[in-house]
Parts: sequence; C-alpha cells; structure tokens
Amino acid sequence: MEQILVVDDNPGDILLIIEALNTSQRPELSIHVLSDGSEVLPYLRERDFEVDLIFMDMATPKVSGTELLSSISAETSQGCPPIIAWSSDIEHEDPERLAHIYDAGANTIVAKPMYFLELQSVVHRVLDYWLEIALIPCVADMNTKRTLSASVKQK
Repeated sequence: MEQILVVDDNPGDILLIIEALNTSQRPELSIHVLSDGSEVLPYLRERDFEVDLIFMDMATPKVSGTELLSSISAETSQGCPPIIAWSSDIEHEDPERLAHIYDAGANTIVAKPMYFLELQSVVHRVLDYWLEIALIPCVADMNTKRTLSASVKQK
C-alpha cells in the first residue's frame, strides 16, 4: 500500500487533493492528512519516515514550509521521502525563493492549480513520476520491505 501524506491547512484544498488522489486508479493508496506543520515530524518519526510521497503546502501554520523541509531533510537522506512543495502563489515567487525551497529539501515545486481538473492532472502526473518512474533508494527499499512482508503473510 502506497503511503501518501498531505500537509495542508485549507479544508477545501484538502478535499480536492483527496478527491484527486482517489481518482488516480491506484487501489492501494493510503492517504493521511495533517493540517498543522508542527504535527509532521512526530508523524514521520512514528512511522520511521516510511512514507512514499508528501504533498506539502508551503504555507503551513505554526511551522513554515521551509523550516519543515529543513527539519525533515536533517533527519532523512537521499531525498526521502520525496516532498512535493506547492502553494497557490508559488508561480509569483522569485527564483531566489524557489532555490531556497529546493535547498531546504523539496524534491519538486509545483504551483497548486486553481481548478479541480488541473489539480487532478497534476496529482496524477506527480504520482506516476514519483511512484513509478523515479528511482529513489529509500522508496525501492520500502517497496522491497513491503513485498517481503506481503509474501510472508501469504504463506
């Protein structure tokens, strides 16, 4: 089961993101939502950072998106878990700010689409890329653990 973490404090955006994820044709998708940036590190630590993908709004309450990215990066290696940083106003960010977000630990920065069909398309493409195409050591390791676990359960 692929583990997806959504970090966003906007209830409307959360509903749309969940709907976009649920229409992705991925039957084994487990989605967890956190609306407060201060909850993210404890959540990840509790799961030994075994999350396949994080969608993180850069405007999180209590902890800024870049602080949160830096904290996650300090405790993980090799860009794991992959973090998709997004914001509705990211298109208007200056290149220096975007570089700062990448330096803090984002794997990708995406402008959060305003319309559902666009959001759905972006979410599906992000899932396809990060869960099927990209070769990331920690994700490969997690998938191996899951495969071994599933084969043990079947016996």
